[in-house]
Amino acid sequence: MKTIAIVGRTNVGKSTLFNRLIGQGKAIISPIPGTTRDRNYGICEWQGRKFKLIDTGGFEIGEKGEIEIGISGQASIAMDEADAVLFVVDVLQNVTNDDRLFARALHKVGKPIFLIGNKADNPRKRQSAESDEWKKLGFGLPIPVSAANGSATGDLLELLVKKLKARKEKDTEEESPIKIVFMGKPNVGKSSIMNALLGENRVIVSSIAGTTRGPEDSLFLYQNKPFILIDTAGLRKKARVERGLEKIGVSASVKALERADIAILILDISEEIGAQDKKIAELIINKKKGLVVAMNKMDLIEGDYDEIVKYIKTQIPFLDWAPIIFVSAKTTKNVSKILDTAIEVDVELKREITKVGLENFRKNVQKEKPFPKIYKIKQTTFEPPAFELAVKTKEKIHPSFFSFVEKRLRQKFGFIGAPIKIDSRYIKR
Repeated sequence: MKTIAIVGRTNVGKSTLFNRLIGQGKAIISPIPGTTRDRNYGICEWQGRKFKLIDTGGFEIGEKGEIEIGISGQASIAMDEADAVLFVVDVLQNVTNDDRLFARALHKVGKPIFLIGNKADNPRKRQSAESDEWKKLGFGLPIPVSAANGSATGDLLELLVKKLKARKEKDTEEESPIKIVFMGKPNVGKSSIMNALLGENRVIVSSIAGTTRGPEDSLFLYQNKPFILIDTAGLRKKARVERGLEKIGVSASVKALERADIAILILDISEEIGAQDKKIAELIINKKKGLVVAMNKMDLIEGDYDEIVKYIKTQIPFLDWAPIIFVSAKTTKNVSKILDTAIEVDVELKREITKVGLENFRKNVQKEKPFPKIYKIKQTTFEPPAFELAVKTKEKIHPSFFSFVEKRLRQKFGFIGAPIKIDSRYIKR
């Protein structure tokens, strides 16, 4: 699969183009320069052919703060990974000094460069792409497109297919990736853990709360298994979420959880578990996602980890079925266990119990709890696993009975890290 990086100065519409090409609103769109701070990965499919796209933060020239320097580095890494580069400019503006400096750097890349003139929303605006000024960048006239309304983006994809000779790939030949989302309060080390897992600075790390503005996907191979790792903005209490971009980031984090298979709840081992940690754990459970608890900053604590596990289960008793691991993003100790554990949880999410196994389980449960009378147990779905009890009672079954059945299911069959849903239906006998 060919990889294409989308680069350019800030606010020329790179993320809008990225979203248009992959067909979903994954990258956050905002007029605030620097919104896309990291590399954002997505798959674009056109007429049976696939490309891996990399969206990048804007490249700023001049005075740079901590984060701006990081953005420039991310664009550079993306270009190193890519087979080709889409250099996006704004055709409604004159060629800027930043455009010229960026073009100069691109001439040294040694890969196919496609100059994309964005914001050509109508015939009149497309004429702006015909100015000879653009030729001075050294890539000919820009290919006029409109990321906002999709105009000419199909022509762009046709050109990429032709030039790059992308081979047709069948979905059936590809193993579905395990989608993992990292959740937690700001500054518990989500981005640092992700960097440690990837072995490189793919996600910008900063001590400034809110640095990670939106979910960032990283395609990743571990033990020959494909993963999609999703970093998210830290989730704060509603009263502390500022209006505007950070609020958008929090909303996007929740949406990222919805499309993930497994959530990694990051907790800071040096802090007491607070109300916000519990709220995030509850959110993950309510969304019925696989769950792994990662206690970060284990390098700061020396002691009995068994006592810490007991403390966690006391503070958040409703996630006692989730595996708990201790890691250090700083020293990278145990960070690979996150993926090892995620693989195990993925197996549990997909676990399917045989009819014979469920019938034997029903008989044992009925011996312990004769009421209500259960005539049958069947597994209705998996990912996550769900079960239906056929009972002979119109009375409302107390929640404690479902909790009892869930506990016995876990004791008998496992389901470590996997949420279990149990419903009932009345039958006449």
